[in-house]
Amino acid sequence: VSVTGFSAAGKFVPLAAVDRFTSGGPAEISLTRAWPSPHAEAAVEVTRRAVEALGIDEGPSYTQLRVSRGGPEVIRVAARLGGGHDAELVELVTGVDLNLLALSAALGRPIAASEVVGAFAGTVGAAATRFLVAPPGGLGPPPPGPGGSLPVAARAEGPGSRRTPGRPGLRRPPRAATGSGK
Repeated sequence: VSVTGFSAAGKFVPLAAVDRFTSGGPAEISLTRAWPSPHAEAAVEVTRRAVEALGIDEGPSYTQLRVSRGGPEVIRVAARLGGGHDAELVELVTGVDLNLLALSAALGRPIAASEVVGAFAGTVGAAATRFLVAPPGGLGPPPPGPGGSLPVAARAEGPGSRRTPGRPGLRRPPRAATGSGK
């Protein structure tokens, strides 16, 4: 489970608690993040205590937890935005522009907790980010085109948007997804 939050004037505001499904193996690469997590309530409370104990009073935080028999346990806390398009997932499910909030905080703009909570406008019942994994092997040569270059894909916005980074010759090792829910 991971919890994305934002602290303003010492008040922690949870924005999303998601289940993480990983590739397995030593790298534990997150392939899917699914919202909402059935562990959200307990994970948010454990995260709140950890963020406050570390003195994260202003700005974003990202906390990874594991769920044990005794409940959620903190693996790590970072005073930053999470990876895996967490900010985009937060905006989709809450309407809160976490990228804008983080930038505003970094530039020293005072932000009240009520400003974060007041931006909530949840309109979806469930959402996820899913990273597509290429099969083992390499990307082929670029298709013929003007100057032999790869076409540049336009950036899609909003729900269902996709980004596919890669370059000719890039090798992708095999990965198997697990339903670890971490």
